[in-house]
Amino acid sequence: MSSLDDIIRSSPVIVHPDRYAYLAVDQLPAGGDHLMVYAHGGDRTVVTREELVPSVPHVACESWFRLLECLTSTPFESPGFLARITDAIASAGLNVLIVSTFSRDCALVRQQDLDTALDALRAIGFEIRMAG
Repeated sequence: MSSLDDIIRSSPVIVHPDRYAYLAVDQLPAGGDHLMVYAHGGDRTVVTREELVPSVPHVACESWFRLLECLTSTPFESPGFLARITDAIASAGLNVLIVSTFSRDCALVRQQDLDTALDALRAIGFEIRMAG
């Protein structure tokens, strides 16, 4: 098994150009191209591009997040991967929100904190790429 440093060096971070929002909703949207739709108990959350916010009825909105997609080179085989990401960003004095899928971990940071977050990730060995 590779070391965590090797895994980080082989797992690029893709910076997406769109801004994202977290929405608290009463009902989950039918369809749509959302990053995440979550329901458990009374919690219903949608994470989506800001341009889609008007089309999703919501009761609360937190916006101006940028998406950093971490293309994990060895999903499920990387103990500490997310901890390293969140620790680097938190050590820079920033908050980070995480959304994980089967093969990717996504970090969302506020738009105004993007450069600082990217510097923190570069410092621990991530290659940063722009989407598109």
